[in-house]
Amino acid sequence: MSDSGDVHGRPSIGAARELADAQGAVVFADTKAALMLAFTGVGLGGVGAVASSGRLAGVALAGAGMVALLLAVAAVLLLWVVRPRLPRDAGGWVGLARGLPYEGDVEADARRVARIALSKHVLNRWAVDVLVLALMAAVVTAVVVYRAG
Repeated sequence: MSDSGDVHGRPSIGAARELADAQGAVVFADTKAALMLAFTGVGLGGVGAVASSGRLAGVALAGAGMVALLLAVAAVLLLWVVRPRLPRDAGGWVGLARGLPYEGDVEADARRVARIALSKHVLNRWAVDVLVLALMAAVVTAVVVYRAG
């Protein structure tokens, strides 16, 4: 994103392309987070139903609690992904909404959106890691329940 524009002050094609790519990455990260959040909610509902059935005791109940805790952590991470981020500086569309003049710096806009996209993808990756741990804990809990019963 080192292109600052042509001799007439228009944004370069490279900066405009980078901005479009970063905007696409934000949409992709939000879509992925929403899908994983839906599955996480289903998992929390399932764990809650099984745990409240009264059929689990001891280690199995503790395992279900661990699964629920991991699913809740993943849900928080995923909610953080889809949480709206308003830039601290008044640039981009927030500045426009506040009535400030547009500076016309597509490269700065691309950097701002790219930082948002990167943070969303990192949080998604953490959420996936936590969901894998929850799945492993669910499998271990299921094995314990199967062997005990």
